[in-house]
Formats: sequence, structure tokens, C-alpha cells
Amino acid sequence: MAFNDVAKKFARPAVAAMAVLTALAVVDGGIPMSLSAPAPVQGATEGEVIWSATLTVGGDGTARGYARSGFGTLSDTDFTLGSQNVSVKAIVERPSPGKNLQIALDTELDVPQSLAMRFNVDGQEHRFALAVPSTDAQNNHIYTWVNSTDYGWTNGQTIALTITALPIVTIEAVTSQVEHKKIAEFRVTRTGSADDDLSFRIRFKETGDTATAKFNAGKSRLTLNHWAAETDESNDPVCTITWVVTTGAGYVVGDPAEAEVDVEGPGSTCT
Repeated sequence: MAFNDVAKKFARPAVAAMAVLTALAVVDGGIPMSLSAPAPVQGATEGEVIWSATLTVGGDGTARGYARSGFGTLSDTDFTLGSQNVSVKAIVERPSPGKNLQIALDTELDVPQSLAMRFNVDGQEHRFALAVPSTDAQNNHIYTWVNSTDYGWTNGQTIALTITALPIVTIEAVTSQVEHKKIAEFRVTRTGSADDDLSFRIRFKETGDTATAKFNAGKSRLTLNHWAAETDESNDPVCTITWVVTTGAGYVVGDPAEAEVDVEGPGSTCT
């Protein structure tokens, strides 16, 4: 659902013509990660390719890809992340159970959530934010992504792989408080390159409804305008409007991930 569709859903008949949750206004500018919000790694900027290699797929019956101990080849197994020298021990697709894609490294990393593995299969690009590492019985440091379908890697196939720093999307309130039946403004920013369009997901916390909004190419900042109305005419002095950036493809949810605006005036529940 697009942001403007959510806008229409929340519109009250008396103010529908005033575009409740009004259209996105793109604003030039930009700057300001998920979970513990680590800072971008030193020496890596959003959009920068940290590592790239060509994978020639091999397999052992349970996994397809590259493993240092036995199958496939990787044109470059080493990269530098900040001050750490890292070596790739394996990158494999495991069709079952779970349809996992895994990369095993020779060291445990405090990886910024903005870093992502990227590869292309049959013309379709796949991007995954690097997960928190787990450890297997042999003490390999493994990053895992779970996918709903196989990628279809086959023996002898060549695949271009990269680890890239993804844009980080954050949200903040322009003002902390507005009057009843006024516009509440929320500013959303993305870090890194703005060369391409970037769609992202947001959720209206008070109702759970979700929407999609988009940065146009060349823009690092946009404004979400929410018409601040209430569902009844009670005398409660304040209600709250909260928008939350949620996970999606091609970006990482930043900190702050949500922002709220208090609405002064009659009404107990904001719409």
C-alpha cells in the first residue's frame, strides 16, 4: 500500500479534500542503525563496495557454492573491513532445510548493519543485510539469510558477489507538537548515494497500518505530512501520532526508527 493510499484510508469526510496524510514532499538534503545501532565501519561509506569476487559454483550434495575445504572457486577470498583483514571460508546455498544462504568467515566481526551481501541470478539482484553471526560446532563464523525459494545455483555457474554498504533510513519529527487539525510533519532521510530511487516501508503505530514511500533519485530527504485529526470529540487534551520505518529490501532501518508528534486539542485517538 502506498503512503497516499494510507492517507485516503485515514481521511475523515469533513477534511478529505485537505488530503489527510498529504502527499510526500521531497526535500533536498540528508544525513543521519537497526537493533543496537552500530556506527558505520571506519573506512566504509554507504554505497561503497567492500568486497567483490566471482563465484564458480561447485557442490557436495548438501550445499552449492564455494567451500575452501572442498568445492567451487572464488576469485578473491580476502577483504579488509575497517582495520580487520577477513578471509571468506565458504559461501553456499543450502536448498534444504530452510533454504539458507550462508557465508563463513575466518573471524568474528562487529559488522555494521548497513553492510549487505549482493548477487545477481538470472537478471534478478538479491540484497541481504549481514545478519548477526552465529557459531557452528567447528567454530566457523557464519552469516545466514533465510529465503523462501532456492536461488537455483548450479555446478559450473558463475555469479558476481559483492559486500556493499547499504543506505540507512531514519525518521524524525519536524516539531514535537501540533494543534488539532494541523499538519504533523515527519522528516525521513537516507545516507549514502542518492543516485537511484529507493522505496521503503513505514507503519502507522497507532493503528498498525503500513505503507510504502519512496525517495526519488537525487533526493536524500523527504517529508511525510500527516493531517492531525481525532476520531472523537472528547476533551482529552493530547493524542499522539507515531510513524515507524520498518524493514525492507535495499536499505537498513536506522536509529531513530520511529518518531512521534503530540496533537493538542479535543480527541483521545489520533488518525
